[in-house]
Amino acid sequence: MYWLQLVDKYAANWSVLLIAIAECILISWVYGANRFLRDIQDMIGQKSRIWTFFWTWMWKVITPAALLVRVCENFRYHHYIYIYTYIHTHTHTHKF
Repeated sequence: MYWLQLVDKYAANWSVLLIAIAECILISWVYGANRFLRDIQDMIGQKSRIWTFFWTWMWKVITPAALLVRVCENFRYHHYIYIYTYIHTHTHTHKF
């Protein structure tokens, strides 16, 4: 259980956010949101202009911005996980 918490907090958190930001940027700006939407419409059929407008703005602006805000929050509110509290008390003394 504790290993899962450590991996969830420190390994998956940053990598998943950075991969998601890169994916949004690559699909919407490099490959092109309009081309990607045409590919989707070829598979599922034609959709309205509102549908196209909505997904173009979601992929180009809103989703990358929300993920970037989340990354900044992770930097701002970063704290360490304390699973066990370890208190060491020295109970005996050496007398020479």
